[in-house]
Amino acid sequence: MDWYYIHNQQQTGPVTEGQLQTLIKDGTLSNSTLVWNAGMTDWKPYQEYQSSVQTTGETKVCSQCSRFFQTEDMIVFNGLHVCAACKPVFFQKIKEGVSPSSGMAGLGRRGNLIIASPDACFPGRCVKCNAPVAQTDIKLRLYYSPPWVYFLLLAGLLFLIIGVLLTQKKAAYQIAVCPVHKNKRFQVILTAWGMFAGSVLLFFLAAAFSTFWPVLAGLLLFLASLIYGMVAAPYLRAGKITKTESIIKGAGPEFLASLPERL
Repeated sequence: MDWYYIHNQQQTGPVTEGQLQTLIKDGTLSNSTLVWNAGMTDWKPYQEYQSSVQTTGETKVCSQCSRFFQTEDMIVFNGLHVCAACKPVFFQKIKEGVSPSSGMAGLGRRGNLIIASPDACFPGRCVKCNAPVAQTDIKLRLYYSPPWVYFLLLAGLLFLIIGVLLTQKKAAYQIAVCPVHKNKRFQVILTAWGMFAGSVLLFFLAAAFSTFWPVLAGLLLFLASLIYGMVAAPYLRAGKITKTESIIKGAGPEFLASLPERL
């Protein structure tokens, strides 16, 4: 079984259980190091995991959220294991005549892209590193317009705005992101705002000293802050949106590997 651990505030792995124990014994890691494997519902200190190994029973993956739970905390319906959190929605689907299949129905991958149907359900795993997350608490809103629309800017900003409004397609999903990648996004946003603040300072310097070069530098820094923020801050980005599916960019390779291949 593959193990992951947090070292120097970075997720590391996979390693085998033997390798993990070696790292503990030689002092590279400690008993308080946070560890995780596919049989655990959340990250735990290594010592806490070891203490609970003897007392925990069998675990199963929930068919709806793809997270692991003790079997005594789940129900089984037509061969599908369902956790307590997913049970209300699961039976609501049955009541409405919707097939209560796997919670990842409508979700797949094509190369390094996520392929999602309009009603796809993302599992309770980080879309960047595939680490388990307690809940899919991030509202992902995607917007897409065909590339040719942006050439309308040559005719004027008003034409571009009208073109985007007429052609834009939208999609929304609930996704999960681990604390490590939430913090990384926060750092990206801080950096982008810092670059923006720097550009404003350069504009003030240009006005104060009546010189042109700070204006040029400020403009370049302002554009860089916009581009950096728009590209690096979103967890996921729309590659294309149609009536039947969303093609989504930006997921981590570990998360993509957990999805079924779609042609």
